[in-house]
Amino acid sequence: SAESMSAEEGGDYVCVFTVGDVTVSSTTEVIVRTISISQSGVLYVLDDTWSVSVTVGSEDPPSYYYIYVGEDRKYPTVDIEETSSTETVYTFSRTYSSRRDAGSDDGVYSFVAFFDDGQSLTSETVEIIARRAYTTETRELQLLVSESDTVSFTRSCEYTGVEQPESVDWYLGDTAVEYDDTHEEQRTSRTLSSTISDYLEVTSNLVITSASWTDGGVYSCKFIFSDDQNVEAYVPETTIAESSGVTGCQTIFDGSLVITCTYNTNANISAIEWYNWRTELEDGFETTDFADNTIQSVLTLTDATNSDNGRYYCQAVLDDGETVRSQMDVKFATLTIYTTSDPPYYGGSSVIIRCQSTGSFASTTILRNGEDTGESSRYTFTIDDSTEGNYSCTGYATNTCGNTETTALNSYGNASSIEIAMEIPDVITHPEDVTASAGDSVTLTCVVPYISGASAGIKWYKDNDMDDQLWGRTSYDNDEETLTSILRRNSLSFEDVGDYKCVCDYGSVSIESNSATLAIVDYQTSPEDTDGLLGGSAALTCVFAGTEEVTLTVQNSGDGDVSNAAVEMTYETLVTGVFSTGVITFTGLTTDNAEGSYYCQIDGTTLNSEEASINIISITEQPEDSWAVVGNTAAFTVRTDRFPWEEYTVTWQKYENDAWADVEDGDKYRITSVSAGQEWYTYINIREVESDEATVWRMTLTFPDLGESLVSDSASLQFAGVTTVELNSDDYFVGSTFTLTCTVTTSSMPNSVKILMGGRVQRTWDYTATLEDNVATLVTTQTIRSDYSGKEIGCRVNVNRENIEATTTFFDTFQNCRDWTKANSEITETEIMEDGIATGKDATIVCVGDNVYASDDTSMTVTCSYSTGNWDGTLSDCYYVEPPSRVLTAYILYSGYSYCTTDGQSLVVTGITNSDDSQCGWRGSVIDIACHADDACDFLADESICDYVTNYKIPGVAGLKTGMLITGVFNYTGEIGVLGSDSFTTYKAYSDDIGTASSRVTGSFFNCVDSRRKRSLNTYYGENEQDVNKRQARSVDTYGQNFNDDGLVNYNSNDLDEALGIHYYTFATDESSSGSTKESTPTSTTITTVQSTTVSTTPSEKPSTEYVTPTDKSSTEDSIDTTKYPTTEQISTTEQIVTTEKIYTTEQSTTESTSTSYSSVVEDIFKETDTDIDEDNQRPEDVPEFNHPNAYEPRYEPEGLQLNAFLLLALTGIMTLLAVIIIVKLAKYVRNRLSEEDAYTYSPLATNRLNNQI
Repeated sequence: SAESMSAEEGGDYVCVFTVGDVTVSSTTEVIVRTISISQSGVLYVLDDTWSVSVTVGSEDPPSYYYIYVGEDRKYPTVDIEETSSTETVYTFSRTYSSRRDAGSDDGVYSFVAFFDDGQSLTSETVEIIARRAYTTETRELQLLVSESDTVSFTRSCEYTGVEQPESVDWYLGDTAVEYDDTHEEQRTSRTLSSTISDYLEVTSNLVITSASWTDGGVYSCKFIFSDDQNVEAYVPETTIAESSGVTGCQTIFDGSLVITCTYNTNANISAIEWYNWRTELEDGFETTDFADNTIQSVLTLTDATNSDNGRYYCQAVLDDGETVRSQMDVKFATLTIYTTSDPPYYGGSSVIIRCQSTGSFASTTILRNGEDTGESSRYTFTIDDSTEGNYSCTGYATNTCGNTETTALNSYGNASSIEIAMEIPDVITHPEDVTASAGDSVTLTCVVPYISGASAGIKWYKDNDMDDQLWGRTSYDNDEETLTSILRRNSLSFEDVGDYKCVCDYGSVSIESNSATLAIVDYQTSPEDTDGLLGGSAALTCVFAGTEEVTLTVQNSGDGDVSNAAVEMTYETLVTGVFSTGVITFTGLTTDNAEGSYYCQIDGTTLNSEEASINIISITEQPEDSWAVVGNTAAFTVRTDRFPWEEYTVTWQKYENDAWADVEDGDKYRITSVSAGQEWYTYINIREVESDEATVWRMTLTFPDLGESLVSDSASLQFAGVTTVELNSDDYFVGSTFTLTCTVTTSSMPNSVKILMGGRVQRTWDYTATLEDNVATLVTTQTIRSDYSGKEIGCRVNVNRENIEATTTFFDTFQNCRDWTKANSEITETEIMEDGIATGKDATIVCVGDNVYASDDTSMTVTCSYSTGNWDGTLSDCYYVEPPSRVLTAYILYSGYSYCTTDGQSLVVTGITNSDDSQCGWRGSVIDIACHADDACDFLADESICDYVTNYKIPGVAGLKTGMLITGVFNYTGEIGVLGSDSFTTYKAYSDDIGTASSRVTGSFFNCVDSRRKRSLNTYYGENEQDVNKRQARSVDTYGQNFNDDGLVNYNSNDLDEALGIHYYTFATDESSSGSTKESTPTSTTITTVQSTTVSTTPSEKPSTEYVTPTDKSSTEDSIDTTKYPTTEQISTTEQIVTTEKIYTTEQSTTESTSTSYSSVVEDIFKETDTDIDEDNQRPEDVPEFNHPNAYEPRYEPEGLQLNAFLLLALTGIMTLLAVIIIVKLAKYVRNRLSEEDAYTYSPLATNRLNNQI
């Protein structure tokens, strides 16, 4: 025994027992394997990099390994180094950066190494807890603060890890930052996910508002945890300079400037520099030394102008050469007000106020009495009451920080405003009264004073109408300093009569003269064109202005009638003369009054007025008869000459009950009147005309101002769209012809005609159309179709712009029934009569001939109705049927399974399926073949096969199949009979039962208990040694192919191996590991293989041992010489026996050797498959299964051993006992169980039925 061992100490250990001349030895092969981890327990990772190494000691390196995080298997990159022939180091490392966060790999890690013999080693666990603090800021921060500009800044750092920090502390240098109103720590957190773990990303921001120079320095952040495993990060340096005195801007109006610049900072300032924009100032300032964190500089300017404008910088130079600067925008400006003329100022004269600036001004404003004039730099105005007053100017000088207001001084510099006063002039000469005859010319004169500087204008007005200006001719007299305006009126008319005055405007100041009267002697009013209704009256008027009364008469310049005219005179005396008025009245107007022109003439003279004409208003278009469809709209229209009177009444009347009745404008009767061009018209729409509507209509046009009316002629209402539809045909069979006739009342031939069938327009149907006595007739002849039955047929025509539709139902059509033609039969058809009319027919079929049968005895007679032309069914077919085969074959295909590739394997399977056992095989109760159970079938055992087929065509199944094919053949002994007979029904049931046999295939189908179980451990039924070798090699790696055609299911070869009794075993104990948190020491895992060999030999002979490694599948086929291992049937009781036994135990930190007797091994190997490994010996899920069929089969090695009689007798007894055990267990070993979903059984009758070949 040993408490610990290294991998180098593994090997074969032999124990030798000597009894007399007999030596018995036991050889134990000890395999030592160790595993250790560089770090166990909890590993805190506070840096950017960590690694863990696992050292595995073993003569043979692991075939593969897994890394587990918790229970999850992971596949990280591992560096592998072989440090010696028996030691391998596996190193797993991580480096955290911007691409990988700390915490993303946190978890409990373990390393499991797997070896070819199925054993494994598991390392101690190490829990990784990684934390990382860092900052993404890379630049130093330089800030300038002042008393006017509040500056805030933020410094940030980040943390990643699984655990949430309890707090975050910030430090300025070595001093902790105290959080207050201006120093605040803000934190955000979010959860991220990786393939290994969820972790946190925490961002901490130090936010400083209203920063001062004392906030400068180097900041760091520290993330605090309860386990004191804290992490921290440093951010780049922050430099803050606080300035005062140089902020904002200044605007200077007197040319003097003083700027004082002061800096406080935690960094050293070596100098102060002054700049105007980019130009450095060489003098004009004084600077103190830097002391107590403070330095000051004063810049002074005098007599400055706007050329000195600019941005002045006070720049502090730090010791490291970096600079900070404060700035002030400085501008110099002036503002002056003056006028272009000196006082005094006369009303109407023009004055200019100027506001002049130097420098930059956003705006300037000229004010009058403190109010904005709307002008900025120049204000021009005329002096009047509204413009006199006190004028000043204000302005806003611009700068970057805002505008500065100032008030302008006058040009003398002694006042800030200008006073403006006003004086008013008078008219010198006024115009005088004047009288003239019509057609003469007269002048009116007005004289006013001229005022220097005033913009004067003289206008004339008549009858004080200030909206109608009259312009005279104005001249300037330089000597008299006057303005003279003369108004001239040529070709005088009575429109010129009235009072005249002149007005002179001096800007907004006006003066006006007295009024003068202008009078004329002539016709003041001549007759004007007028209108009158035919048969009505009209009037013309003339007025003559003179010195005495006159009599007027009416005259016509052409053929106009004056016989129906009368003149009435009236007189009126005014200041300007005597006015004689004559009114001419015409009565009973005729069309002759529209001829020529009428004028007035003074009796006894030839003095005539202007001429005028009379327009006679009459109806130019009478209403016409209206055609309308009932329910539609009818309309009448009347047209007249256009008339001037706005007031009129339109009345439409209908004649009913022997009287004219007015109709009211509304929903039923819609009346409309329109003036268009030189005519006027009215129309009435009679909506939704009813059949009893009045048929005679007229219109009356009344003018209230005239008291007269126009009455139209009457017109009639005619009804259109009255339709008929008629359908005729000699018979109703499809293919015959029919005639459709439609009529409609209308005033003219419809411009649109459509034939309708089933609601659709038949554009291809020809028709004839005629019009006679206001009736349109449409006729079409077409062929009857089956789909016309019961549909609506008719016509649609457009009458009075309205679609009129009339339809009727098409009669039920008759369909011809198709003729039947069937082989092997006679068909008789008989018509069905109803009320003497053939409405359909019956068809009856009779099958004729031997072995001819109807496919469906319920369809021997079918009926066809002429209404549809369809038979109510399909006549049965008459088939000639070959007599069915008595041989019924069932097929079972294990798709993709490569077994039964040899005769020996085929004998194994057919030996089971042909068993006469009452439970298993084709004759057993498991599959329960009905015809065999009822003694209606003989089982043909010699016809059963098991074969491996490729591209095999199974009857009735599509496609070619590959796999293990098993068949069972039965011979039906009963009577088959003809189709439909009881005997055929029985035969068909047995055949269908064969087709469903696959649903009853279970593992018990292969579970036979009979004499065939007594076979060699190493062979199956009929196997030779070559068959054994092929089976052993093939059963290791054979797997089923996946396809699902025709119900064939996927199958795994391991499942079939189990059904056939091929079992594999793995024995192992549970592993345990230490979970301590200290640095682990190498842990030894020892796998001990015990080989117990009992040998009878001479002392000089050394027993030999040979075995097969169970995990090496290929080694079985390549290295085992089967000639060394004959079957148990070849071994006599006098031969030597060598048994090989392998026991595997796995434990941590221990080394244990276990020996198990041969009988117990055989007992375990041949246990029932359902309970082959008890619960305590279940194989761990993460250890590969070793599937080698020969791994635990007994082997022997023939040796020339010499046994004495006593030992030979003992070995004979042992041999006998082993033979009994082997024979009993061999039956279980060859038992085969196949699951029902892995088989598919076919019936030849079902196949034939699919091909319609019974």
